[in-house]
Amino acid sequence: SHFSLLPRTKYDFAGDVGTGIGSSVVMGPVQWIQRTFPEAPLVVMEETEDKPQKIIGHPLAKLIENPNPFYAGTQLWMATIFSWCIAGDVYWIKIRNRRRDVVQLWYVPHWLMQPRWPQGASAIDVFISHYEYSLSGQKVDLPIEDVVHFRHGINPNNLRCGLSPLNSVMREIWGDDEASNWVASLLRNSGVPGIVISPDSNTVQAVQGDVDAVKQYFKEMFTADHRGEPLVLSGKTKVDQFGFDPKAMDLSAIRDVAEERVCASLGIPAAVVGFGTGLQSSKVGATMKEFARMAWTDGIIPIQRIMASEV
Repeated sequence: SHFSLLPRTKYDFAGDVGTGIGSSVVMGPVQWIQRTFPEAPLVVMEETEDKPQKIIGHPLAKLIENPNPFYAGTQLWMATIFSWCIAGDVYWIKIRNRRRDVVQLWYVPHWLMQPRWPQGASAIDVFISHYEYSLSGQKVDLPIEDVVHFRHGINPNNLRCGLSPLNSVMREIWGDDEASNWVASLLRNSGVPGIVISPDSNTVQAVQGDVDAVKQYFKEMFTADHRGEPLVLSGKTKVDQFGFDPKAMDLSAIRDVAEERVCASLGIPAAVVGFGTGLQSSKVGATMKEFARMAWTDGIIPIQRIMASEV
């Protein structure tokens, strides 16, 4: 697993969150990075005495710009960013021609690839012997020279892998998902009645047929265009307005914490993403232009530098 259990709990929050694709608090900043990262295309530079010079038409730059016949380099980078942010591990598979030249690159979701090494071998003896690729339910061994492996640092629990930037905030992500589900369930189920009609006496027992008749009569005569018409009942009856305060569903404080910590883990100010908690701070502190600069200098550029060195 790319995620470890959090301190002082044995509950697997990461297991509930899954890949994170369905969590809005995750995909908001991740998609911002995905859209922004390709704005600085990868180029190959040559060191000279004066200053580095760009090499026009270098095979590596051309390959990454068009990695395979089915999607462009932009899509390759966007997929790469997703796995980088979620798991801290990104895998590309190299496809070679008969001369062993790399002619295609393919992104592989991080949950389908794992580094492998001999049982009992230390990192000094054999660091990685091969990569195991789960393909249509089967395990395929790939040589290390045919896999590009980007790591977010080094995971102390598994030195062969990177460390997920979001591992420590899985509780907050889980809490945001639960808060969203709770509010949506209330709204979907309409669990709050508008009017309660009941006998105004302990000696009267309501018959189910009468209950259904009164319910149907009320729906037909006092909803839609019949709203506001008078109600006349033959027996002693109570009609109570039953309300629900929407403020009771206000979980903004809890959800603000999730937004702040997820964005902090990814190095992106919440205001740039468009989260409400970040927009509040932009009104009293830094301007949006300064936040955008922070997002580049603290979030995007460090990732680009790490990935460029690996490439």
